[in-house]
Amino acid sequence: MSAPKELLGINALCSVCSSQDLETWQIASISILKYLESNSYTLIVPKEDVFTFKRKTPSEIIVLTEEDFVGDLALQLRHRIGGLNTRSGWYLQQFIKLSFLYKERFNKGLSLIWDADTVPLKKIKFIENNKVTFYTANELHEPYFESIYNLLQLRKKIIPSFVSQCMACPNQWTLDFFNYLEHNNEKEWIEVILESINFKEKSSFSEYETLGTFFYSKFSEQMLFKSHSNWTRYGNSLIGHPNNLKFVSWAFRAKYDFMAFEKWDKGFFSFCMSYIRNKIRNIFNG
Repeated sequence: MSAPKELLGINALCSVCSSQDLETWQIASISILKYLESNSYTLIVPKEDVFTFKRKTPSEIIVLTEEDFVGDLALQLRHRIGGLNTRSGWYLQQFIKLSFLYKERFNKGLSLIWDADTVPLKKIKFIENNKVTFYTANELHEPYFESIYNLLQLRKKIIPSFVSQCMACPNQWTLDFFNYLEHNNEKEWIEVILESINFKEKSSFSEYETLGTFFYSKFSEQMLFKSHSNWTRYGNSLIGHPNNLKFVSWAFRAKYDFMAFEKWDKGFFSFCMSYIRNKIRNIFNG
């Protein structure tokens, strides 16, 4: 089955960021504009960070607040999570991306959600032979699929994971996804998803895994897959800091389409810098 013509092309791109990833975002945003073609670009940030991000973000990218998309959901999440409040921001950014897709669902073309800590290294095409390309990973986190089954009554069907820093979502497909949630449950989609999550687990929901599982259940013939070897989440370990891409991106471009700089990946360079700083501090502090 060929993809309908209206699927061809990215109509809207969305990233979600906070101040802790500002340095990476400044580099990623330039590469996003250079390598990812879209009719519009949107960055969503906490209300208190809007001014800073507007100054640090290229003017082609619209900067909006989290509240524009999810209202007071941050408070709701903190209440539901309780003692695991450190995860509320992690859950919140997933709902923000889903809310962006919800707002775009009636438009033609595709909407691309792209993690703000991820830098594209070259031009990326998400449509090949009238099919949509999905990047995959090699992880398996069972709690995600418990939530997916609660939400969609679907089991995992393919070995790779859809948790891969980005996803091009045909708006017609996301319309089907949200219609399924709301019509089957007679509630707003946010509440439906919240009720499917086991917040006793530290990490019990993935927007990428959920969307990918739903899409595969209905549109597998229109999907292509790129493996985890086509991208890396170990940017910090490989080059130390995203600023270093200006010197070495050419060396990684042949192997990787994009490189992520995630906070948990401290990397060898970060370890060395921390060690040196501690040594200097000890010298001056006696």
